[in-house]
Amino acid sequence: EKEVCTQVGHKEEVLVSRIIEAYKYDTECFHKDYANNPDAAISMVRKVIDDMLACESQVQPYYFTGNYAWVDGVPTLTQAKYYYCGIASTLQVLVSKNVSISGSTYAAKQDWLDRNFFHLASGNGAMVYQVRNAINQFANAGYAYAPASSMSLTQFKATIRASLAANKPPILHAIPAYLSYYPSSSTTGHYITVTAINYDTNTITLNDCNYQLQYNGVFTVPIEEAYNAVHTVSGRYIIYGQ
Repeated sequence: EKEVCTQVGHKEEVLVSRIIEAYKYDTECFHKDYANNPDAAISMVRKVIDDMLACESQVQPYYFTGNYAWVDGVPTLTQAKYYYCGIASTLQVLVSKNVSISGSTYAAKQDWLDRNFFHLASGNGAMVYQVRNAINQFANAGYAYAPASSMSLTQFKATIRASLAANKPPILHAIPAYLSYYPSSSTTGHYITVTAINYDTNTITLNDCNYQLQYNGVFTVPIEEAYNAVHTVSGRYIIYGQ
Protein backbone atom coordinates (compact mmCIF):
# COMPACT_ATOMS: atom_id res chain seq x y z
CA GLU A 1 0.00 0.00 0.00
CA LYS A 2 2.79 2.43 0.86
CA GLU A 3 4.42 1.64 -2.49
CA VAL A 4 1.63 3.19 -4.52
CA CYS A 5 0.44 6.11 -2.38
CA THR A 6 1.62 9.60 -3.37
CA GLN A 7 1.12 13.13 -2.07
CA VAL A 8 -2.43 14.01 -3.14
CA GLY A 9 -5.32 16.11 -1.87
CA HIS A 10 -8.08 14.71 0.33
CA LYS A 11 -10.52 13.98 -2.51
CA GLU A 12 -7.81 12.25 -4.51
CA GLU A 13 -6.60 10.40 -1.41
CA VAL A 14 -10.06 8.89 -0.97
CA LEU A 15 -10.00 7.71 -4.58
CA VAL A 16 -6.52 6.20 -4.18
CA SER A 17 -7.62 4.40 -1.02
CA ARG A 18 -10.67 2.93 -2.77
CA ILE A 19 -8.55 1.66 -5.65
CA ILE A 20 -5.97 0.08 -3.34
CA GLU A 21 -8.67 -1.55 -1.20
CA ALA A 22 -10.30 -3.06 -4.29
CA TYR A 23 -7.05 -4.77 -5.32
CA LYS A 24 -6.13 -5.62 -1.75
CA TYR A 25 -9.19 -7.77 -1.14
CA ASP A 26 -9.35 -9.36 -4.58
CA THR A 27 -7.94 -12.79 -3.77
CA GLU A 28 -9.40 -14.32 -6.94
CA CYS A 29 -7.49 -12.18 -9.43
CA PHE A 30 -5.06 -9.54 -8.21
CA HIS A 31 -3.37 -11.70 -5.56
CA LYS A 32 -2.61 -14.30 -8.23
CA ASP A 33 -1.35 -11.61 -10.59
CA TYR A 34 0.88 -10.25 -7.81
CA ALA A 35 2.18 -13.72 -6.97
CA ASN A 36 3.18 -14.25 -10.62
CA ASN A 37 4.97 -10.91 -11.01
CA PRO A 38 4.97 -8.55 -7.99
CA ASP A 39 6.85 -5.68 -9.65
CA ALA A 40 4.60 -5.65 -12.70
CA ALA A 41 1.47 -5.84 -10.56
CA ILE A 42 2.52 -2.88 -8.40
CA SER A 43 3.55 -0.92 -11.49
CA MET A 44 0.10 -1.52 -12.97
CA VAL A 45 -1.64 -0.29 -9.81
CA ARG A 46 0.45 2.89 -9.95
CA LYS A 47 -0.62 3.35 -13.58
CA VAL A 48 -4.29 2.82 -12.78
CA ILE A 49 -4.10 5.34 -9.93
CA ASP A 50 -2.40 7.89 -12.18
CA ASP A 51 -5.00 7.28 -14.90
CA MET A 52 -7.92 7.64 -12.48
CA LEU A 53 -6.50 10.83 -11.00
CA ALA A 54 -6.06 12.15 -14.52
CA CYS A 55 -9.65 11.24 -15.36
CA GLU A 56 -10.74 13.11 -12.23
CA SER A 57 -8.91 16.24 -13.35
CA GLN A 58 -9.73 15.69 -17.06
CA VAL A 59 -6.11 16.11 -18.13
CA GLN A 60 -5.15 12.56 -19.09
CA PRO A 61 -2.83 12.29 -22.11
CA TYR A 62 -5.54 11.03 -24.46
CA TYR A 63 -8.33 13.30 -23.23
CA PHE A 64 -10.08 15.11 -26.04
CA THR A 65 -13.09 17.40 -26.43
CA GLY A 66 -15.09 15.35 -28.95
CA ASN A 67 -18.25 13.64 -27.73
CA TYR A 68 -17.85 10.45 -29.76
CA ALA A 69 -15.00 7.92 -29.69
CA TRP A 70 -14.83 4.55 -31.42
CA VAL A 71 -12.50 1.85 -32.75
CA ASP A 72 -12.97 0.33 -36.19
CA GLY A 73 -12.16 -3.22 -37.20
CA VAL A 74 -13.37 -5.06 -34.08
CA PRO A 75 -15.07 -8.28 -35.24
CA THR A 76 -18.16 -9.66 -33.56
CA LEU A 77 -17.04 -13.17 -32.65
CA THR A 78 -18.82 -16.09 -31.05
CA GLN A 79 -16.97 -17.72 -28.19
CA ALA A 80 -16.04 -21.25 -29.27
CA LYS A 81 -16.82 -22.75 -25.84
CA TYR A 82 -19.22 -21.55 -23.16
CA TYR A 83 -16.33 -20.51 -20.91
CA TYR A 84 -14.27 -18.82 -23.66
CA CYS A 85 -15.69 -15.26 -23.37
CA GLY A 86 -12.36 -13.95 -22.05
CA ILE A 87 -10.45 -15.60 -24.88
CA ALA A 88 -12.95 -14.46 -27.53
CA SER A 89 -12.88 -10.86 -26.22
CA THR A 90 -9.09 -10.97 -26.24
CA LEU A 91 -9.16 -12.17 -29.84
CA GLN A 92 -11.54 -9.36 -30.80
CA VAL A 93 -8.99 -6.83 -29.54
CA LEU A 94 -6.06 -8.63 -31.20
CA VAL A 95 -7.84 -8.73 -34.56
CA SER A 96 -8.57 -5.01 -34.32
CA LYS A 97 -4.84 -4.48 -33.71
CA ASN A 98 -3.98 -6.59 -36.80
CA VAL A 99 -2.31 -9.30 -34.74
CA SER A 100 -2.09 -12.64 -36.53
CA ILE A 101 -3.10 -15.67 -34.45
CA SER A 102 -2.71 -19.24 -35.72
CA GLY A 103 -5.86 -20.97 -36.93
CA SER A 104 -7.99 -21.09 -40.08
CA THR A 105 -11.17 -19.99 -38.27
CA TYR A 106 -11.89 -17.74 -35.32
CA ALA A 107 -12.88 -20.81 -33.30
CA ALA A 108 -9.51 -22.40 -34.10
CA LYS A 109 -7.73 -19.20 -33.12
CA GLN A 110 -9.51 -19.25 -29.75
CA ASP A 111 -8.43 -22.86 -29.21
CA TRP A 112 -4.86 -21.91 -30.11
CA LEU A 113 -4.88 -19.07 -27.58
CA ASP A 114 -6.17 -21.45 -24.92
CA ARG A 115 -3.58 -24.15 -25.66
CA ASN A 116 -0.65 -21.75 -25.94
CA PHE A 117 -1.45 -19.01 -23.44
CA PHE A 118 -4.53 -19.31 -21.21
CA HIS A 119 -4.44 -23.06 -20.37
CA LEU A 120 -7.98 -23.01 -19.01
CA ALA A 121 -9.33 -25.98 -17.11
CA SER A 122 -12.59 -27.19 -18.65
CA GLY A 123 -15.44 -24.96 -17.51
CA ASN A 124 -13.19 -22.31 -15.95
CA GLY A 125 -13.14 -18.87 -17.54
CA ALA A 126 -10.11 -16.66 -18.03
CA MET A 127 -8.83 -14.44 -15.22
CA VAL A 128 -8.80 -10.68 -15.78
CA TYR A 129 -5.01 -10.50 -15.55
CA GLN A 130 -4.70 -13.28 -18.15
CA VAL A 131 -6.77 -11.25 -20.63
CA ARG A 132 -4.60 -8.19 -19.89
CA ASN A 133 -1.41 -10.23 -20.23
CA ALA A 134 -2.47 -11.80 -23.53
CA ILE A 135 -3.32 -8.46 -25.12
CA ASN A 136 -0.05 -6.95 -23.95
CA GLN A 137 2.04 -9.92 -25.03
CA PHE A 138 0.59 -10.31 -28.53
CA ALA A 139 -0.20 -6.66 -29.29
CA ASN A 140 2.25 -4.79 -27.01
CA ALA A 141 -0.67 -2.53 -26.18
CA GLY A 142 -0.02 -1.39 -22.60
CA TYR A 143 -3.36 -2.53 -21.14
CA ALA A 144 -4.21 -2.47 -17.42
CA TYR A 145 -7.24 -3.56 -15.40
CA ALA A 146 -8.95 -1.08 -13.10
CA PRO A 147 -11.51 -1.91 -10.37
CA ALA A 148 -14.79 -0.47 -11.61
CA SER A 149 -16.30 -0.43 -8.11
CA SER A 150 -13.86 2.40 -7.32
CA MET A 151 -14.95 4.55 -10.27
CA SER A 152 -17.53 7.28 -10.45
CA LEU A 153 -19.66 7.41 -13.59
CA THR A 154 -17.53 10.33 -14.81
CA GLN A 155 -14.33 8.32 -14.34
CA PHE A 156 -15.86 5.31 -16.07
CA LYS A 157 -16.86 7.39 -19.10
CA ALA A 158 -13.47 9.10 -19.25
CA THR A 159 -11.61 5.77 -19.04
CA ILE A 160 -13.68 4.22 -21.82
CA ARG A 161 -13.34 7.28 -24.02
CA ALA A 162 -9.60 7.62 -23.49
CA SER A 163 -9.02 3.94 -24.31
CA LEU A 164 -11.07 4.16 -27.50
CA ALA A 165 -9.34 7.42 -28.46
CA ALA A 166 -6.02 5.58 -28.13
CA ASN A 167 -7.36 2.93 -30.56
CA LYS A 168 -7.44 0.35 -27.77
CA PRO A 169 -10.87 -1.27 -27.35
CA PRO A 170 -11.63 -1.71 -23.65
CA ILE A 171 -13.19 -4.87 -22.26
CA LEU A 172 -15.83 -4.93 -19.52
CA HIS A 173 -15.55 -7.69 -16.93
CA ALA A 174 -19.30 -7.44 -16.48
CA ILE A 175 -22.38 -8.87 -14.80
CA PRO A 176 -24.74 -9.09 -17.81
CA ALA A 177 -27.95 -8.84 -15.73
CA TYR A 178 -27.51 -5.07 -15.60
CA LEU A 179 -27.65 -4.82 -19.41
CA SER A 180 -31.14 -4.47 -20.90
CA TYR A 181 -30.62 -7.10 -23.61
CA TYR A 182 -29.96 -9.78 -20.96
CA PRO A 183 -32.43 -11.27 -18.47
CA SER A 184 -32.09 -10.39 -14.79
CA SER A 185 -31.02 -13.99 -14.12
CA SER A 186 -27.71 -13.51 -15.99
CA THR A 187 -25.52 -13.02 -12.93
CA THR A 188 -22.44 -14.97 -14.06
CA GLY A 189 -19.47 -12.80 -15.04
CA HIS A 190 -18.94 -12.21 -18.74
CA TYR A 191 -16.34 -10.35 -20.84
CA ILE A 192 -17.72 -7.85 -23.37
CA THR A 193 -15.69 -5.65 -25.74
CA VAL A 194 -16.51 -1.93 -26.07
CA THR A 195 -16.26 -0.36 -29.52
CA ALA A 196 -17.78 3.12 -29.12
CA ILE A 197 -19.06 5.72 -26.67
CA ASN A 198 -21.26 8.68 -27.54
CA TYR A 199 -21.75 11.43 -24.98
CA ASP A 200 -24.38 13.19 -27.11
CA THR A 201 -26.71 10.19 -27.13
CA ASN A 202 -25.48 8.88 -23.74
CA THR A 203 -24.82 5.47 -25.26
CA ILE A 204 -22.09 2.87 -25.41
CA THR A 205 -21.66 0.20 -28.11
CA LEU A 206 -20.76 -3.37 -27.15
CA ASN A 207 -19.50 -6.23 -29.32
CA ASP A 208 -20.73 -9.22 -27.35
CA CYS A 209 -19.15 -12.61 -28.12
CA ASN A 210 -21.73 -14.67 -26.19
CA TYR A 211 -22.14 -18.24 -27.46
CA GLN A 212 -25.93 -17.86 -27.07
CA LEU A 213 -27.02 -16.20 -30.29
CA GLN A 214 -29.75 -14.05 -28.73
CA TYR A 215 -27.05 -12.23 -26.75
CA ASN A 216 -24.39 -12.27 -29.46
CA GLY A 217 -23.85 -9.23 -31.65
CA VAL A 218 -23.49 -5.46 -31.56
CA PHE A 219 -25.65 -3.75 -28.94
CA THR A 220 -26.00 -0.06 -28.11
CA VAL A 221 -27.09 0.61 -24.53
CA PRO A 222 -27.24 3.61 -22.18
CA ILE A 223 -23.85 4.37 -20.63
CA GLU A 224 -25.34 3.89 -17.16
CA GLU A 225 -26.21 0.27 -17.98
CA ALA A 226 -22.64 -0.54 -18.92
CA TYR A 227 -21.41 1.29 -15.82
CA ASN A 228 -23.78 -0.61 -13.53
CA ALA A 229 -22.71 -3.91 -15.10
CA VAL A 230 -19.18 -3.42 -13.75
CA HIS A 231 -19.64 -0.99 -10.86
CA THR A 232 -22.52 -2.45 -8.84
CA VAL A 233 -20.91 -5.77 -7.87
CA SER A 234 -17.41 -5.77 -6.37
CA GLY A 235 -14.62 -7.65 -8.11
CA ARG A 236 -15.49 -6.38 -11.60
CA TYR A 237 -12.92 -4.63 -13.78
CA ILE A 238 -12.42 -2.55 -16.89
CA ILE A 239 -9.51 -3.82 -18.99
CA TYR A 240 -8.31 -0.77 -20.91
CA GLY A 241 -5.39 0.85 -22.67
CA GLN A 242 -4.09 4.44 -22.70
